[in-house]
Amino acid sequence: MYPVPRQTQLQQQWDELMFLCQREKEYLTGQTHRVLVKVLTRRIDELARHMGFSEAQIQNRNFRADKTDGRITSIVTD
Repeated sequence: MYPVPRQTQLQQQWDELMFLCQREKEYLTGQTHRVLVKVLTRRIDELARHMGFSEAQIQNRNFRADKTDGRITSIVTD
């Protein structure tokens, strides 16, 4: 049995960002949970800024990352 590699902080942040974006899109498309959408939007903006994404990337929800062997190694900024 092989040990499972621990997720890096960057990987954890990326996973959270992708999850939040997915939920935001789902709720906006369904026009449901307006209050929750505001909370999600605020958290996405905060997390993306913390990760180093530009304002344009945040506004457009244009988040990209480099992967090596299926693991996030860096984010792609403008």
